[in-house]
Amino acid sequence: MKLGDLVKATPASKWDMDPEDNAHIGVVTKMGIDERLHAYPAKVILLNFGDDDGIFRSNDWKFEVISENR
Repeated sequence: MKLGDLVKATPASKWDMDPEDNAHIGVVTKMGIDERLHAYPAKVILLNFGDDDGIFRSNDWKFEVISENR
């Protein structure tokens, strides 16, 4: 996964939620590390949905690249 990729984010199985009902699709605009979680740092991915942004932690969400940025 890299900047500009179209990505589908679904909740990790630990949340016991229906992944299809809670899926989000967006373009990756930023990637980094959540510095607030010092004991358990997590990769953070910012997805853009066109009119809004969403911040997703890699330990809470599963990511699937739908289309790569070329």
